[in-house]
Amino acid sequence: MENKPYSEWLREVNLPSLVYRQIRGDMIQVHKLLSTNQENELLEIDPFHIPQGHLKRIHKLHARTRARCSLFSNWIVSLWNNLKENTVSAESADVFKCRLDAEWSEKP
Repeated sequence: MENKPYSEWLREVNLPSLVYRQIRGDMIQVHKLLSTNQENELLEIDPFHIPQGHLKRIHKLHARTRARCSLFSNWIVSLWNNLKENTVSAESADVFKCRLDAEWSEKP
């Protein structure tokens, strides 16, 4: 397998790409942060959200610099806000993981 391209190797061992696994892990972390009843300083539910989407939409802070744009609390917002209500309202992390994988497998 050492002479095969990365994509073929992943298919053969039935694994998603590293990028997918990293983003999935970040989404799981967001779910955990928002599922606890404790205040967190990293993410804030958007009080001015448009009635589209789900009720756990995160407020995106304005970023003027590239460093600010690449912060976890800023770049993850668009991905999280585009998830379906059924996915973000999962009662546990395990249920969230299954629903997230199912939702993302539907997208091209």
